[in-house]
Amino acid sequence: MTCGRGDNAKPVIEKLILPTTVQPGETAVFKVVALDPDGDQLTYIWMINGEILSTKLSTMIWEVPQTLAGRKIDVVISVSDSRNEPVVTKSPLKIQAFDTRHPENMVLIPVGEFEMGTGADQIPQLLRSAKQYFPDAEAGWFENETPRHKVCLDAFYMDIHEVSNAQYKKFIDKTGYHPPLYWNTFNFAPNHPVVGVSWHDAMAYAKWAGKRLPTEAEWEYAARGGLVGKKYPWGDAEADGKRANFADKTINLNWSNKNVSDGYKYTASIGAFPPNDYGLYDMAGNVFEWCFDWYGAGYYTKSPEYNPTGPISGTTRVIRGSSWSYPPTRMRVSRRIEKHPTSMLDY
Repeated sequence: MTCGRGDNAKPVIEKLILPTTVQPGETAVFKVVALDPDGDQLTYIWMINGEILSTKLSTMIWEVPQTLAGRKIDVVISVSDSRNEPVVTKSPLKIQAFDTRHPENMVLIPVGEFEMGTGADQIPQLLRSAKQYFPDAEAGWFENETPRHKVCLDAFYMDIHEVSNAQYKKFIDKTGYHPPLYWNTFNFAPNHPVVGVSWHDAMAYAKWAGKRLPTEAEWEYAARGGLVGKKYPWGDAEADGKRANFADKTINLNWSNKNVSDGYKYTASIGAFPPNDYGLYDMAGNVFEWCFDWYGAGYYTKSPEYNPTGPISGTTRVIRGSSWSYPPTRMRVSRRIEKHPTSMLDY
């Protein structure tokens, strides 16, 4: 007797294992337990939110897109032995909405993409501007900002203000952590940004506060405030003393702008100048801000497109944003600076 196709038994799906709820940006794992009565090899086709993701494995790993926040979708699995019609089952999956109750004094920076860095064609103009304050400026000063490249980022939270002395004092009082350099010295005020903090100190504070340092890409994306191709957080207009705290005529430095006063000789109160379009203050000037990343001068030539986090190792860390002791041309959102992680700057 010859057995036909109809004598072969269909696969059996015994269990579909997946969470009932996931978070946007989370990596979810789905697994199906199936068997074939005839011992035939099985193939699997996963369909998630209407998109077919073919795989030979019974396990599926899926990164939940931020764009699906608040949605309810179906996870569908099709199991086939190549002899019978596929056996299909599905299960609903709820994706949590973003929490609209922002952490205190933070703002949600939306998921998105932007052009990070500086184009080589911009360097001649940047060099001319730099020579106003530094006659010995060279084109090489700007090469670490090239090439300009596309970066895509998930949503993240950012502090609205730089960390103040008052906030840092709470950290010291609660933990016994050592005070920063320049603590209670010149120009000290509770509502001014803390200075004299190393990268390690900044990491310790962020951990205590239940936060983290931004990556260099996150910092630049946030500093741009949604503006495209602009030099500063507010646009292309040069600083005039009303937009940021920088080296002006109140402080006698060789590179000060002697024609403008921003009202502060050293650090300014947090929030003393207008925010950018994301509602963030002092993204240019006042004091530098540590980023998470190791610094790599040529990192932009090999940076991944999605959520870059910097080189895997290095000797210096990235700082961004410029300060009260630098001229306005150094407050550009694409400007990169490196410092040893033990450095404790007063600017």
